[in-house]
Amino acid sequence: MRAAVAVLDRAARSAKMHGHRLLIISDSQITIGALSKGRSSKTVLNYLCRRAAAICLAYRIRPYLRYVRTHRNVADGPSRGTALG
Repeated sequence: MRAAVAVLDRAARSAKMHGHRLLIISDSQITIGALSKGRSSKTVLNYLCRRAAAICLAYRIRPYLRYVRTHRNVADGPSRGTALG
C-alpha cells in the first residue's frame, strides 16, 4: 500500500502526469481493494487511502489498479534478493 501511494506521490511531482491515467499493478488484493473503495477499517490503511485520494484529486491523476498473482509479478523476486527470471 505504501508503494502504491509512493507511486502516486512520485507521479504528482511530474507536471507531465497531471490529468493523466496511471496504471498501478500490485499483488496485494488488500491494496487493490482499499484503494478502489477509497477507505479501509484499518487505521493505517485508511490514512494511506486518504492520502492517495488527496493526491488524485489535487493533481487529477486517475489510477487504474490491477491485480497480478505473486508468482507472475516480475518485481517480487528482486525485491526479495533473487535474480530475475
